[in-house]
Amino acid sequence: IEAASAFGWSEMTGGHGRFVGMNGFGASAPAGDLYKHFGITAEALVEAVRADLKDYTSGLWEGLTKGIPLRLET
Repeated sequence: IEAASAFGWSEMTGGHGRFVGMNGFGASAPAGDLYKHFGITAEALVEAVRADLKDYTSGLWEGLTKGIPLRLET
Protein backbone atom coordinates (compact mmCIF):
# COMPACT_ATOMS: atom_id res chain seq x y z
CA ILE A 1 0.00 0.00 0.00
CA GLU A 2 1.44 3.35 -1.03
CA ALA A 3 -0.29 6.70 -0.78
CA ALA A 4 2.36 8.66 -2.66
CA SER A 5 3.19 6.96 -5.97
CA ALA A 6 3.55 3.52 -7.56
CA PHE A 7 6.99 4.49 -8.85
CA GLY A 8 9.59 1.91 -7.84
CA TRP A 9 7.20 -0.58 -6.29
CA SER A 10 7.29 -2.98 -9.25
CA GLU A 11 10.77 -4.00 -8.12
CA MET A 12 9.32 -5.04 -4.77
CA THR A 13 6.08 -6.63 -5.95
CA GLY A 14 7.61 -8.47 -8.89
CA GLY A 15 5.79 -9.59 -11.99
CA HIS A 16 2.87 -11.08 -10.12
CA GLY A 17 2.47 -8.82 -7.11
CA ARG A 18 -0.32 -6.31 -6.84
CA PHE A 19 -0.16 -2.64 -5.94
CA VAL A 20 -2.76 -0.76 -3.92
CA GLY A 21 -2.22 2.98 -4.09
CA MET A 22 -1.99 6.08 -6.23
CA ASN A 23 -0.68 5.80 -9.76
CA GLY A 24 -0.09 9.51 -10.08
CA PHE A 25 1.37 12.42 -8.19
CA GLY A 26 0.12 15.80 -7.03
CA ALA A 27 -3.49 15.12 -6.03
CA SER A 28 -4.66 17.32 -3.18
CA ALA A 29 -7.63 16.72 -0.90
CA PRO A 30 -8.33 15.40 2.57
CA ALA A 31 -6.61 12.01 2.98
CA GLY A 32 -9.87 10.07 3.38
CA ASP A 33 -11.21 11.50 0.12
CA LEU A 34 -7.99 10.67 -1.75
CA TYR A 35 -7.85 7.13 -0.39
CA LYS A 36 -11.43 6.46 -1.47
CA HIS A 37 -10.90 8.05 -4.90
CA PHE A 38 -7.73 6.05 -5.61
CA GLY A 39 -9.02 2.82 -4.07
CA ILE A 40 -6.64 2.78 -1.12
CA THR A 41 -9.03 0.91 1.14
CA ALA A 42 -9.07 -2.10 3.43
CA GLU A 43 -11.33 -3.82 0.91
CA ALA A 44 -8.84 -3.24 -1.92
CA LEU A 45 -6.03 -4.63 0.21
CA VAL A 46 -8.01 -7.75 1.09
CA GLU A 47 -8.92 -8.26 -2.58
CA ALA A 48 -5.26 -7.91 -3.65
CA VAL A 49 -4.02 -10.34 -1.00
CA ARG A 50 -6.70 -12.89 -1.87
CA ALA A 51 -5.83 -12.63 -5.57
CA ASP A 52 -2.11 -13.07 -4.82
CA LEU A 53 -2.80 -16.09 -2.61
CA LYS A 54 -5.01 -17.61 -5.31
CA ASP A 55 -2.23 -17.11 -7.87
CA TYR A 56 0.34 -18.56 -5.49
CA THR A 57 -1.66 -21.64 -4.59
CA SER A 58 -2.56 -22.29 -8.25
CA GLY A 59 1.15 -22.50 -9.11
CA LEU A 60 1.34 -19.23 -11.06
CA TRP A 61 4.30 -18.16 -8.91
CA GLU A 62 6.14 -21.46 -9.39
CA GLY A 63 9.85 -20.76 -9.61
CA LEU A 64 9.46 -17.08 -8.72
CA THR A 65 9.55 -17.71 -4.98
CA LYS A 66 12.32 -20.30 -4.95
CA GLY A 67 14.19 -20.03 -1.68
CA ILE A 68 11.58 -17.77 -0.09
CA PRO A 69 9.76 -19.57 2.72
CA LEU A 70 6.00 -18.99 2.67
CA ARG A 71 3.61 -20.60 5.09
CA LEU A 72 -0.07 -20.51 4.21
CA GLU A 73 -2.64 -21.34 6.87
CA THR A 74 -6.38 -21.52 6.37
